[in-house]
This record gives sequence, C-alpha cells and structure tokens, in this order.
Amino acid sequence: MAAAFAAVLTLSAAAAAPPIPLSPAATETLLGDVSRRMGAVRSFEADFTQEHHLSLYLDVLRARGVSYFQAPDRFRWELLEPYRSILVYNRTRVAKFEDRDGKMRFVDSGAYDVIRGLMGQMTGWMRGDFQAARDSFAMRALEGSDYEIELTPRSREMLTYIQRIEVHLKKEPLQVSRIVIREPEQDYIEIRFGTVRENVALRGEFFDTKSPLATQTSRETR
Repeated sequence: MAAAFAAVLTLSAAAAAPPIPLSPAATETLLGDVSRRMGAVRSFEADFTQEHHLSLYLDVLRARGVSYFQAPDRFRWELLEPYRSILVYNRTRVAKFEDRDGKMRFVDSGAYDVIRGLMGQMTGWMRGDFQAARDSFAMRALEGSDYEIELTPRSREMLTYIQRIEVHLKKEPLQVSRIVIREPEQDYIEIRFGTVRENVALRGEFFDTKSPLATQTSRETR
C-alpha cells in the first residue's frame, strides 16, 4: 500500500512539473517549425473563450467570441457574449467597434498605439512569425505538456499595460491554443482557443477598419 501511495505521489508530482526552458538552439528549432507549420495557413476562423481575472474582485469576467485571420496581415477579434465588440487589424490600421442600439459603432478607446502594437504582434503570431517579436519583446521558450513562448515587453509604455505575454502552442498540430496576458497588480487575461477551421475563404471587407461586414456575411460565396 505504501509503495502504491508513493507511486501515486510520484506521478502527481511529474504531472505538475513546471515547463523546462529550451536552449537557444532548441528555441530556434521550435520557432522554425512553428513558422513552417503556421505559415502555410492562409486563413482561419477560431472560437475562443476569454477570462479576465482581477485581483480586486472574486468574480471572473468571462466572454465568448470568434477570431479571424487572413494572411499576411489581417486579423479580427470579435466578442459575441456578454456584449458585442469588434477589433479589426488591417495592414497596420486598427479600429474598434461596439454594439450601440443594435448597430456596430466606431469607438475611440484611446491607447491605440499600444493596441496597434499588440494586434500587429498577434497577427504575426497567427502566421507563425515570432522572430519579429524580438524587437519589441524579450523572449524565452519552454517545453512541458505543450510549448510556451514567454514575451516580456521592452517598451516602458507597454509595460504599464502588460507585464508579460505567454503564448501556448499545442504540439500536434503545432498551433496556438492559449494566450495569457499578465497585467499589473497580478491581474491577467486568459484566452483559450476552441475549434480552429483553417484555410476558410473570407471576404476582404470583413477586415474593413471603417465598416466591417457582419459575421454572418464574412465568408466568400463559393
């Protein structure tokens, strides 16, 4: 009985073992594999759940939405519940829209330089390009049950909003599965991606920064 109990404890400890930092050579190999795998994807549509954990509140703020990517530089982040909002990134241009009286209205949310920088980075990650992030972030890669790429902003301005970003990638298929954004005061946002539909046909107007198409008309007619 004692031996069996010890075995259970050993297995539990192994399962809870923290990820191990990769060597510089292994990091470069991983980034190359990610670039080849995700760089071959021309577009995708992915459901996600988003949780905002705030140290001052017991309740977790939960949201559900869908994200869209079209290579090389178009990205749309859309919340569906508990309220509707759209964040569009299109070739360095960024715009935010919110549901006002049943219509999506442009919103000047401020901090657009930070939003543009983060959306630009996320767009790069969605096509598997983490190399470009090195100009703006200190980077290290780790391996556990999945791969993790940790990114710490170099900019003091961005550090006032974001302390660290953790990008988790499934090993098979090699793609982004989870993103954790660490904010000041121990607050953080955790985003988990569900089903990812790759190489879907999306209309260009869907990424319009002035008047983006509604979700139900996003796909091109085949």
